[in-house]
Amino acid sequence: MATFTDQDPNKPGIQLTGNAGFNTAKATNTTKVAQTGAFSIGGASKAFTDGIDQFSSDFTGMLSKAKGAFTDAFNGDPVTARLKGAGIDKGANPNDKLADIAASSSAVGKSKDDHRVRLSLPQGANIHYQKANVPYLLRPLIDTNGIIFPYTPQLIFQHNADYSRSSPTHSNYPLNYYNASNVSDISMFGEFVSENGQDAQYVLAVITFLRAVTKMFSNTDALAGNPPPVLRLTGHGQYMLPNVPVVVNTVSITMPNNVDYISIPTGGMDQAGKAQTTRVPKSLDINVGLTPVYSRAQMRSFGVDRLTAGALINNVTGGHI
Repeated sequence: MATFTDQDPNKPGIQLTGNAGFNTAKATNTTKVAQTGAFSIGGASKAFTDGIDQFSSDFTGMLSKAKGAFTDAFNGDPVTARLKGAGIDKGANPNDKLADIAASSSAVGKSKDDHRVRLSLPQGANIHYQKANVPYLLRPLIDTNGIIFPYTPQLIFQHNADYSRSSPTHSNYPLNYYNASNVSDISMFGEFVSENGQDAQYVLAVITFLRAVTKMFSNTDALAGNPPPVLRLTGHGQYMLPNVPVVVNTVSITMPNNVDYISIPTGGMDQAGKAQTTRVPKSLDINVGLTPVYSRAQMRSFGVDRLTAGALINNVTGGHI
């Protein structure tokens, strides 16, 4: 190992002897140490400068992306702003064409992009939210043409074939005779979430509508004596729930006690002169029981071959399942 000798206090730098590999000339701006090799002040300075340049370039790029997102946000496109902020192209947004809920249609085939589950009145019913003068509580259902479930509801429906059984004497197996087929009641479980007052008004309209369609018209009603209306159940495209004619037989509403409630104005004044309000939970579950109903004319037009060919779907009278 080299030894530190011949140190001249009148000459700058350190001279190293004892190892032919070391430079014994006067050091200028470089000191060589056996354990670590060469260390250059100039090289360190250049590396530091390069690091600052790289950081400056990266920071400028970050500012450019943020500026683009900021500009998009103020141009009225917050979706693009969020996507660009996350480094994602606008084309990656799967809901880009479904931004407007009012553009939905309950008629099968009119809006191919809208496969949300909907419970609505038939065309031209002229009752409830289709009246000329729609009641205040049902007005939020006008734009959506009935009830649209914001989250995909759970649906349970069952097809049955009924057989009678006869067991001959001394036989091991019974004889089965076909009687009839039917579709059991449909059970639908949906969740509604309110993030603001407008959402809460929509949920209140849904509850009011379900209350109304489980009751007959009477007394001063224009249709006094008529039973509850036949609705239309659509969703998941043309052939899954093809505008099925149904009546509501059960409505179950769960209002939880562990969520916040939103108070919304509902019109009118109380005895003290204060505006009346209604509280709606921010999250609640609604379970609806539905019974498919078909007229005699629809049953006469039924055929298995027509069913499998998809020919039993009608936007006015409803479709078979």
